Parts: sequence; structure tokens; C-alpha cells
Amino acid sequence: MKEKIYAWFGMILLAGLLILPLVNSQIATQLNSVCCEQTNSGMFCQNVPATECKAGVRQVPTSCETTSYCKPGVCYSSLDGTCTDNTPQLVCNANNGVWSAQEPPQC
Repeated sequence: MKEKIYAWFGMILLAGLLILPLVNSQIATQLNSVCCEQTNSGMFCQNVPATECKAGVRQVPTSCETTSYCKPGVCYSSLDGTCTDNTPQLVCNANNGVWSAQEPPQC
């Protein structure tokens, strides 16, 4: 009976040792994440490692949803009369739209 307990304990310990580095890597990536105004690949308002941010853009060590420029809202385009939900303010302004935290009356 003791042998079975030791065998199970050994397997659990081995599994933990194999999984722990993967979990630590994921946590480290999340801890080193910044809200990047624009990434090297051209995407806006992404939570990524600082090394993925385009040179010279704003980056803050917080979630993009908590920043003023990347906070999601509604973007109204007077050019085609459309409203787009969940649009970062930065992206809306760059496309000559009118951004609002609440749905504007024209939507």
C-alpha cells in the first residue's frame, strides 16, 4: 500500500514540476504587459509586452480598458452614419469619428 502512495506522490510531484514553468511563464508575461497605443504590427490598444510597442507611442503598465485613450466606447461616423460599439477612443478619433462612452443619440 505504501508503494502505491509513494508512486502517486511521485507522479503528482513530477507533473507539478513539468507544469510549474509553463504557469510561471504565463504569469510573467501578464505581469510585464503594458497597454500599448500601437504595436509593431500596427494594431491599436493592445495589452502586450513592452517590447511589442511601436517606438514613440504611449505605453502604460495597466490594462487598456483603464486608460483614457484606449477605453472602449461607441464611435459614430458622420461620413456613413454608422455606430461601432467597443471602439477605443484613439481608433475612433484617428478615423475622424465621434467617440462617446455612452451610446450617442444618433445611434
